[in-house]
Amino acid sequence: ALTTSTGALRIGGNQAYGEFFQGRIDEIRVYNRALTSAEISADKNASVASSSAPISLIGTNSLGPISDSLRAGQAYAFQNTAAKTGKVTRLSMYVEAGSAATKLVVGLYSNLNGHPYQLLGQGTLTNPTTGQWNNVALPAISVTAGTRYWIAILSANTGTLWFRDAAAATAQPSETSSQTTLTTLPSTWSTGKVYNAGPLSAFGAGYP
Repeated sequence: ALTTSTGALRIGGNQAYGEFFQGRIDEIRVYNRALTSAEISADKNASVASSSAPISLIGTNSLGPISDSLRAGQAYAFQNTAAKTGKVTRLSMYVEAGSAATKLVVGLYSNLNGHPYQLLGQGTLTNPTTGQWNNVALPAISVTAGTRYWIAILSANTGTLWFRDAAAATAQPSETSSQTTLTTLPSTWSTGKVYNAGPLSAFGAGYP
């Protein structure tokens, strides 16, 4: 008979022996009763119908009125306040038509004294589609409602990145990195020039 306990339910992991599945697990069902053989067979042949869609946690999903550009190798960060508490698992960014960037890097930074500080996580998308929103997968990054963070972007090849923002009239902080030959976002931010061009047309989505 199976041993019962008050421990946490783990899928693909054994805390007692430190054994964990090396890969991705999909199509999980949890029941509060034992299934019959027929029910198990039916589950085997039927996909899970749906899952909860990610929700917007930080940033804006509206298009800004200004088409802006960023040369390759220099990162640009835009200050945002998290609207909800949760874990960001992807960042959606609008890439403007005419953009020549073929390797887009995005990430989230913590805030320190009104500037980006420590990199919380980043993701990369090869050959982003121009003239539409692009989704970039991120490691799960915890954000807290009401806390300031910075969304950073970078063209990590030789192409200029074109995007949308709201320009100075909105008075939302933004700034470039002092480093101009980046191929990935730096772990600690170094301020170059300071602007008020936010918000960037980008938002982080995930789960509570």
